[in-house]
Amino acid sequence: MDLLQHLRSERAEKRKKQPFAPTLFDRINGLVKTYALGEAFLGSLDAFEERLREEDLTLDRVRPKRPYDPPLFSLSTEEEYRVTIAVINKAGNPYLNFVNSPDEILLCGPLFRHNPSLAPERLARFHFEALLLAEVARKQIHHLTEQVHRLLERQEGGRADGSQLSTLQARIEGLRRFVARLESPGRGQG
Repeated sequence: MDLLQHLRSERAEKRKKQPFAPTLFDRINGLVKTYALGEAFLGSLDAFEERLREEDLTLDRVRPKRPYDPPLFSLSTEEEYRVTIAVINKAGNPYLNFVNSPDEILLCGPLFRHNPSLAPERLARFHFEALLLAEVARKQIHHLTEQVHRLLERQEGGRADGSQLSTLQARIEGLRRFVARLESPGRGQG
């Protein structure tokens, strides 16, 4: 292909119609309307505290991500508009573009703080709670692995407890299985 043909094909490709996508405002405003979010939700968004513990790392706690098609255009009342803008300003991170429910709005801040570089495909596929649990589990695996290394160093000096080492290794393996099952192909959409 010569240069002229190449340029023509590039221009033709650029001129193709792109599908219309809803904006962030449309996505959040649709959720505000669907779930009748108001002042109480804004208060819970301000007061939301991440309270994930080791006991929370169970697959029965993980919810599937429900499908959500935001409206293409949003017409809203003054109150809905105010709540929508407040949610966008308070949550204020790129993960907000992938929320499908009010609980995901609450979780997008903690998830972004744990890992600000998740792939868009994962954000669109998995519920934010599942992603957050996986991040917490990964951090625990890292922490427990460091403990194992310290125990092994002590063991070389003859001061380590073998049962503690096997308990830590079993916990690490359990967390790895949890993360693998959590992110298995069948666990995404509801």
